Amino acid sequence: MRASKLILYCFVLLLSGCSLFSKPDSTNRELMLLPPSQGPEATVLKQVVTVKGNGEETSFLVVSKFEPEKLGLVALLPTGQSLLSLDYDGLDVTQQLFAEISLPSEEMLAIMQFALWPEPSIKQHYTQDAGWVVTIDSEQRTLSTLTEKILTIRYQQQTVLIEHHLHQYKVIVRTIEKYSL
Repeated sequence: MRASKLILYCFVLLLSGCSLFSKPDSTNRELMLLPPSQGPEATVLKQVVTVKGNGEETSFLVVSKFEPEKLGLVALLPTGQSLLSLDYDGLDVTQQLFAEISLPSEEMLAIMQFALWPEPSIKQHYTQDAGWVVTIDSEQRTLSTLTEKILTIRYQQQTVLIEHHLHQYKVIVRTIEKYSL
């Protein structure tokens, strides 16, 4: 009886030891919000954003303000009507919707951060140990898991092309004005 318990105990130890060396969980596909303090220098951006998906196309103006302690953005319809106001202090996202629409505002914010935050910050938060694969060069950034591509971001002069592969939509961001604070 003791030998069978010893064999069972060794088998359990072997299985638990193997789990320490297993591959990271590649099912995590949720984009992360990064600390504002790790973002770009204090800047204001005015951009035209066009979202294409489900056979529809929507454009709006976005004014973003980046500061080390927080970032904020306001989205306006082409008519000038306020659509959304969003603030993020590194802990909480506060938003106000001014129209009867549903926007994935935290996802939009996370995509913006992935596109604009410096490479060291991106790689600090989207780690290989957590199952992420990040590729960054001067013309493109990609975010994938071990099994599928999530985002592709391409830079072309004053335009950023974003493709969200999982949710099957594209975003074109054209910078109109940029100034440092």
